[in-house]
Amino acid sequence: MKILVVNIGTTSLKYRLYDMETGAVMAKGLVERIGQAGCCPDYEAAIAQCLGDLPITLPELNAIGFKAVHAGPVTGARLVDDVVLNAMEEFTFLAPAHNPPYMAAMRAFQSQVPAVPLVALFETAFYGDLPESSITYSVPYEWKEQLGVRRYGFHGASHRAASERAQELQHCGDPQRRCSRHQLRHFRAIRNPAQQSRGGCGCVRRALRDEAVESERR
Repeated sequence: MKILVVNIGTTSLKYRLYDMETGAVMAKGLVERIGQAGCCPDYEAAIAQCLGDLPITLPELNAIGFKAVHAGPVTGARLVDDVVLNAMEEFTFLAPAHNPPYMAAMRAFQSQVPAVPLVALFETAFYGDLPESSITYSVPYEWKEQLGVRRYGFHGASHRAASERAQELQHCGDPQRRCSRHQLRHFRAIRNPAQQSRGGCGCVRRALRDEAVESERR
């Protein structure tokens, strides 16, 4: 299985092509200054360049994955469809620098390789098992019920990767209590790899692989 993992920035596109059977990186690349004068004009052009540089044919490509940021209650590993894109659009106010370029790239991939499933693994997925008490702010409960005011959590892929790596270095198979910090600003106290007290790449590739397999079965 060949999976292309894409990291979208506000003016850049980074990618790696993985052979999931061996874990090998088959190709990687970077397109910068997207949308700037004299450079790559838009994500359509950047993606065309990316696909053209791959060492495989497009029919050999099994899935394309994204480490997406926020779609509100839509979380986890999801096939990119109108439901996902509409949710990302609705919650752009929580990720104004990230959601628009990701949506532009996803739509460009849909246009250029419509037969290849696109999978978004949301940063909020790491916090999906938090109990009700941890996602509820100390504000009127009606705000949560009627307006959706709740804690979602950010930088989940980073915190998960740090947590799993710490567990490997400590040679402990059982969940441990630990803390992780993202870029010195974002702190998490972690009870186990799926639960934090407040609000995470290999885990991205595994989730994308699993979702791609399910897509092929469907």
